[in-house]
Amino acid sequence: MQITVNNQIHELDDIAITLTQLLNQMNVPEAGTAIARNQNVVPRSQWDESTLENGDQILIIRATAGG
Repeated sequence: MQITVNNQIHELDDIAITLTQLLNQMNVPEAGTAIARNQNVVPRSQWDESTLENGDQILIIRATAGG
């Protein structure tokens, strides 16, 4: 399966992978993270149920502290 994450193409062996599993594979902590799938923000409460599909466009945004 092929998806795009932050404008980079990724090939995934898993056919049924959730957003939570994707973050774990990419070593991205959940705290301070927001995800959009195909230009729609996905609430954190839905990450465990949101299964990726071939061609999905994922945007992962990390909040950072500072000024």
